[in-house]
Amino acid sequence: PKFEGLNMTELDGFAQLNNVLVIGTTNFPETIDTALTRLGRLETLIKVELPSENDRLKILDIYTRSMLQNHLLDNDIDIEQILFGTHGLTGAH
Repeated sequence: PKFEGLNMTELDGFAQLNNVLVIGTTNFPETIDTALTRLGRLETLIKVELPSENDRLKILDIYTRSMLQNHLLDNDIDIEQILFGTHGLTGAH
């Protein structure tokens, strides 16, 4: 992805500031321009993995709890069956 209108030198100025954190995100880290990740810019890369099966079950619980309480879902819904179809997904899907 392109950083249209982003002047890389603007990122350089943040290094001198106190208590400033700049965060960028992408689903395509392989396309990040190396100029963007050099020392003093966005130099620390953190990979967030897809949620595990247990994590996805917790996400489903969060999303379905209020629906069950408000009778928007049947109480006999098979969460395990829904979980089976969530492999490779995140809570954002």
